[in-house]
Amino acid sequence: MHGKEESGGQASIGIAMGIGVGLMQWVVLRDYLSSIQKWLWFSILGFTVSYESLDIIASHVNFNLKPEVVLPFATSMGALISSWFQYKFILRHLTPKAYKWIVYSTIAWLLAHLLAMSTLSFLSMPVALKLPKIVFFILMIIYPVVGGPLLGYITGRFIVPVINKQNTNEQ
Repeated sequence: MHGKEESGGQASIGIAMGIGVGLMQWVVLRDYLSSIQKWLWFSILGFTVSYESLDIIASHVNFNLKPEVVLPFATSMGALISSWFQYKFILRHLTPKAYKWIVYSTIAWLLAHLLAMSTLSFLSMPVALKLPKIVFFILMIIYPVVGGPLLGYITGRFIVPVINKQNTNEQ
């Protein structure tokens, strides 16, 4: 990494991502999962551990890796840690296929992160800079916002059948 000024100091962003998405998932799942308070805390824990570790390492070691390499890795690790806790302590009791949550969640987080980061790359290209200002402005607003719905769609493909199965079993 190039140092704390370029790649470190990201813990607050990682923690905020864990809180934001964990909270939205909690809002959706609170009526369906009995251990829902743990869900939010596991989301926060996973991203806190991942991004705090990145900051600690970046402040002590110079790996000469750019943020566009390190940050997707930190996001993937945060998703992996969070989803493993959510699987281990909540989902595995609901379905034998709960281990898939770890894969769905990690891939969804990585894709959403890469999409958001690619926005910066695209918008700084000479072709993008030649776009009419209104088109450029619209892209600046819409493009980064697509990552959240993508994350929700991919993770929803796993969690909705789990909720539906649990509801069927309770009736």
